[in-house]
Amino acid sequence: NYGKTTIGNRSDIERVPIQNLQAFYKKHYQPDNVVLIVAGQFEDAKALELIQRYFGAIPRPERKLDTTYTEEPPQDGEREVTLRRVGDVGAVGMAYHIAAGSHEDSAALQVLANILDSQPSGRLYKALVETKKATSVSANADGTHDPGLLLIQAEVLDAEKLDDVRQTVIEVVDKVVQEGVSAEEVNRARQQILKARALAATDTSRLAVSLSNWVAQGDWRLYFLHRDRIEKVTADDVKRVASSYLQRNNRTVGLFIPTEKPQRIAIPSRPDVKALVGNYKGREAIAAGEAFEATPENIESRVTRQALEGIKVTLLPKKTRGAEVQLLLTLRYGNEQDLRELEDAAAFLPQLMLRGTKQLSYQQLRDELDRLEATLSASGGGGGLGTGVPGEISFSIQAKRDTLPAVIAILKQVLREPALPADEFEVLKREELASLEQAKTEPTVLASIMVSRQLAPYSKDNIRYVPTIEESIDRSRAVTHDQVVQLYRDFLGAQAGELAIVGDFEADACLPILKEALSSWAAKKRYERIAMTVPEGLTASQHTIVTPDKANATYMAAMLFPLRDDDPDYAALTIANHILGGAPLSSRLGERVRQRDGLSYSVGSGLGVSSLDKRATLRFYAICNPQNIDRVKTAIQEEIQRLLRDGVAQDEVDQAKQGYLQAMKVRRTTDRALAGLLTDLSHSDRTMEYYAKLEKDIAALMPEQVLAAVKKHADPENLVIVTAGDFEAAAGE
Repeated sequence: NYGKTTIGNRSDIERVPIQNLQAFYKKHYQPDNVVLIVAGQFEDAKALELIQRYFGAIPRPERKLDTTYTEEPPQDGEREVTLRRVGDVGAVGMAYHIAAGSHEDSAALQVLANILDSQPSGRLYKALVETKKATSVSANADGTHDPGLLLIQAEVLDAEKLDDVRQTVIEVVDKVVQEGVSAEEVNRARQQILKARALAATDTSRLAVSLSNWVAQGDWRLYFLHRDRIEKVTADDVKRVASSYLQRNNRTVGLFIPTEKPQRIAIPSRPDVKALVGNYKGREAIAAGEAFEATPENIESRVTRQALEGIKVTLLPKKTRGAEVQLLLTLRYGNEQDLRELEDAAAFLPQLMLRGTKQLSYQQLRDELDRLEATLSASGGGGGLGTGVPGEISFSIQAKRDTLPAVIAILKQVLREPALPADEFEVLKREELASLEQAKTEPTVLASIMVSRQLAPYSKDNIRYVPTIEESIDRSRAVTHDQVVQLYRDFLGAQAGELAIVGDFEADACLPILKEALSSWAAKKRYERIAMTVPEGLTASQHTIVTPDKANATYMAAMLFPLRDDDPDYAALTIANHILGGAPLSSRLGERVRQRDGLSYSVGSGLGVSSLDKRATLRFYAICNPQNIDRVKTAIQEEIQRLLRDGVAQDEVDQAKQGYLQAMKVRRTTDRALAGLLTDLSHSDRTMEYYAKLEKDIAALMPEQVLAAVKKHADPENLVIVTAGDFEAAAGE
């Protein structure tokens, strides 16, 4: 059913009779059509008891579900489709019919897709991105229950190059069909795919989703069978599937071209899954980890702290699923004066540092991480689409207990010996410009930038100034490779920052490498934190941005007020936000705007409060049909006023406290999030005692405290409101 969208066209949603929805629900939402997966640490007996209580009570239906009895016929010739609509970045897409995910060819097809688009060795990546014909390219062959598609997509900044890019894709694909691929390419692709799978398997939620996806294809055991098949894929297998499926008459790119005789590609029928997996035997289970209740008190009792140069180190060792460990290192650099001319260069530095070292090329670095079944990523502020004030750069590692020391050794090279290649800088620059060009007509991006600009009324020479999209494009174009090199050479060092390691690791095996990486690494420029307070003279305002030919409109509003997250009113404001819109489905805005009025699928609010500066932001957002924008604005304003006028009920506060505290607890069970939490605490010179006190304050809140805090700090008369969408077209309907 790839020819139609899953949910349907707008008219389908707006006009569908309620009886049709009820009939669909009664037919399909039945226990014989349900797959229930429970993942994580739990009591088996208790879980089965609850499942039996709530699902077993539903009677088995008398009807039998229909099965799909048709098959996609062979395609009689190459197809082409052209879409014209408002936008700034062109694209070339190509699709080939392929076998179902349970078919033995699926593994080789996935390896083939990886060989085509992997960075930086991918054949399409080299032919399109490195040659500047396209800003990005992707290829995927995701498995489905029935025969599906191998999809190739490329973003093209210059529309005049679309035909050239299409022809290049065809030439690259045809060369694979004719000549095949190398064993090295297959080994690299297999390693990357298996590494991603191994890392995902350590996350219970991702594992559950993966299993459910394979259940949808026929049976959960296909999850393991597909792994076995990936391990066995050879260069001959890849050439065989390329020759079988990547043929002109099996391709959709646009134009129909008559041929002298049929060249039909017969797609194999879906295999008998029961026969495939009936006698399948699994492998040794991965480590399950320990039962660790992530309360603030338990975390604090387990952590140890020390310093390496100017870096504050927090260590939280614990047994984890698959012996997984997370490391997060944040380096802080520069000051308001010295960074003023290098703000936009800061947006390129993190990714450029990962594009190779003096010892490892970009490809060698990627290959080594794949071999170690680990990931190393980087991020940092400055430039682009409001990515924040420059002055920090973060490196994140996901690895296993046995491989973490080797990955830290790679991180050491990235920190102290980055190659900072000029050609890769040009690739990153093209990607950034393409992203900015694409954002020029996106309602949500434009609305967000406008709100941020109104809340930051600074001059252009101030580092806190928020540029427009057009200004960001000009500034990104002006960034030079020399500026990025200068930023690294003069500003980066171990003078300030935080490091957290959470999970299954041996401190004695890791800390000496980290100490060596950070020692005697002094920056030429001093570090001084760039304060972000509430500017003087802020006033309420309303703005409308017209974005032609966009189906959805965006409502965005925000206010600033002076408050830090250690203020006595912070707990009450947190619960007030949760009640108003912080919990999208169970909040007042969710109930009013989405559930009752049916105006918006996405609506809510968010409270952001600094730990270091007296600066708090309360935001509201909604996405809707442009025709409904005025009703959305009115509904949100009325709910804000109702909260200020009538306050909150005791049961609302109790439910909000329970929901918020549970969400905090769940967040701490994710080691990646916990590492971020611990680095944030180190940055503000706090321990987990801060969260222990906050949770006690939240648990003790009363309705009158919530109302008093809202009335004291949140004045709707200070709201900056921005709407963006195709309102002119909506007015004409």
